[in-house]
Amino acid sequence: FIVADDSLPPLSAAISPLTTRPVLAVPLPSATLSPLQALEAATQPGPPVATLAIGKAGAINAALLAIAILSNTRPDLRVKLRAFREEQTARVLGDSLE
Repeated sequence: FIVADDSLPPLSAAISPLTTRPVLAVPLPSATLSPLQALEAATQPGPPVATLAIGKAGAINAALLAIAILSNTRPDLRVKLRAFREEQTARVLGDSLE
């Protein structure tokens, strides 16, 4: 799980050829990097890297994706992830626009 910012632009592309495990990149805008530049930094040419949405929302989704990947071989994580998703669904369905 790698967070791309202006100090580490090619890190995800540098790590992915060194492992058979999934590499997840989250572009983070900063004072010196616009959101588009952060996305470009996270998607360097080279071996495939899963690049998720930009910013905090992307980081949250990347964490959930990482847990989902790990839960394929970790039943304890699968149970916790399922419970989290059920709680999240109930919370959203309980919200109103009023």
